[in-house]
Amino acid sequence: MIISEIKNNLREVLYLADAETWEEGENWYRVAREWCSVQGNRYGYSWDRVAAIVAVLSPQLRWNKNLETAEAVLSNKDTVGILQNSLRKAYAIVDGTSFFELVDPKRSPKVYNFYLSILGSPISACIDSHMYRAAYRMKVYPTYRRYQDVAFVVRRLGREIGVPATTLQAIIWCTVKSKGGN
Repeated sequence: MIISEIKNNLREVLYLADAETWEEGENWYRVAREWCSVQGNRYGYSWDRVAAIVAVLSPQLRWNKNLETAEAVLSNKDTVGILQNSLRKAYAIVDGTSFFELVDPKRSPKVYNFYLSILGSPISACIDSHMYRAAYRMKVYPTYRRYQDVAFVVRRLGREIGVPATTLQAIIWCTVKSKGGN
């Protein structure tokens, strides 16, 4: 699929966003940062360390399960149903290992950019299965090239409409979720 087709597909999803969904997307990462801050204060960690834990736990987890699992890790409670590699990384971060030592942006671009998005990067674009579905109108196998193509379009489309890439990605993500995506 060429870039212009991806852009048209994402634009069509944006047209489906009602005012409530648009607002939810605009606030999504701010709310995530606030959650990280509250949990960091509660458990004695910096908010950005909590954000790193949330990011590494995120693969194949729904958002509420992601937060529940992050809180379990922070409170040192057992958790099940989580990718073991993700769990190992989360506990390594609790123990002081830097996120950037654990996550390679080329091998795990979604996790890497999710972390940057939570931190507040305006140009980061977290491309997950919902974003791929919006961009390609079907399930596709996530490759690094596809990731780069969709992220490029999100940044470019964001510039065109005057919205930071992180915010645009969240609006599209919330729209896909509201229209029946998992």
